[in-house]
Amino acid sequence: MWTKGLLKLDATPLSAVFKRLERYYGVKLAYPEEMESMKLYGSLDLQCSLEEVLRRISLTAPISFQKMDNEIEIHINNVHKNN
Repeated sequence: MWTKGLLKLDATPLSAVFKRLERYYGVKLAYPEEMESMKLYGSLDLQCSLEEVLRRISLTAPISFQKMDNEIEIHINNVHKNN
């Protein structure tokens, strides 16, 4: 849901958030299917750059991103390391 430049999230699948960001910023995001099961809560300020929005998502979700030629690749970080 969009409200005053904010994207409100309530258990929104990360993949759905990325689809909305693709439309809003007009850029292609490449991400793994597993992001469907990750859920986000809160809100995102869409007046920020896409890179800043992704950085803010990465503070709560185990993701990293890398800007390529004409798309941004998003990866799941391995938060549990088995030794």
